[in-house]
Amino acid sequence: MVLNSLLPHSLWEHFEKITQIPRPSGKEGKMVEHIARIAEENGLSFKTDAFRNILVSKPATKGRESSPRILLQAHTDMVCEKNQEVDFDFSTQPIQTEIEGDWVKAKGTTLGADDGIGVAMMLNILTSKDLEHGPIDCLFTSDEEVGMTGAIHLDSEILRAKKMINLDSEEEGAITIGCSGGTDIYINIPLELESVGEGNYCFSLSVSGGMGGHSGGDIHLGRSNANKLIVNFLHLLEEEMRVRLVDFAGGSARNAIPRYSSIKAIIPFEQKEKVRTLLNIYTSEVEKKFAEIDPKITFSLESEDIPSQCITEELSK
Repeated sequence: MVLNSLLPHSLWEHFEKITQIPRPSGKEGKMVEHIARIAEENGLSFKTDAFRNILVSKPATKGRESSPRILLQAHTDMVCEKNQEVDFDFSTQPIQTEIEGDWVKAKGTTLGADDGIGVAMMLNILTSKDLEHGPIDCLFTSDEEVGMTGAIHLDSEILRAKKMINLDSEEEGAITIGCSGGTDIYINIPLELESVGEGNYCFSLSVSGGMGGHSGGDIHLGRSNANKLIVNFLHLLEEEMRVRLVDFAGGSARNAIPRYSSIKAIIPFEQKEKVRTLLNIYTSEVEKKFAEIDPKITFSLESEDIPSQCITEELSK
């Protein structure tokens, strides 16, 4: 075990086991089975539902039966982000943990401490034999990272406590009384394609290396957004030449700031060198703007084979 030197041992043992269970949003079934198995091994009652929520109850210790019932809550899914060069399947592979100084990290991927550490804390409480406490309910909800489906569909009738402590926070020793919100916007635009024609040049441009982060918890830090960086450059090109898109892809999760984005585009052949000149100027401006906040942003420009079709100029805008 990588984390067996950390204290308290029982907490980090639970957390490391959690990192070995794939649990992307919507696929928390194995995690629910793990929690249910722990409950059974410790003689604790539990309830599950069709939305992969699980509620485990632990009776009060002797002499604390009259204490108010407390509900603890955490979510079992995690943000699934990886570095561009990393080949990793969050649906099947365990997280590779490592210790770097005072931090527990993952190799090339998100760690899943949001909210794996909250889940580990609850499991540690449920399995503790020496902790004095009143009656405790531990609620593990699903799908928090992409819409809180579990919490939304939870049958509130199963909840008996009048007070709840949510264990999905960012700072130790801090109590959070509010949080950021989000809105989903779905846009469907029919593609209009046309023939590329003669006398054109095709290039691909990618941006990577940004710090990214959580779109709620880190959005105020001024970090780069790869999609915005590449679209801003497209606007510069459109002021100088005709640009038609072939492909545009960026971002990988609705709650993560995009760290990687790429386009493939068609321009007149005689403008080929001007693209690189403009990119060099733009890169310098970006590096200056993010020098202190997000210093590892990288642009890559490559020539590509010319396809037979591309998106129309009007729609490309």
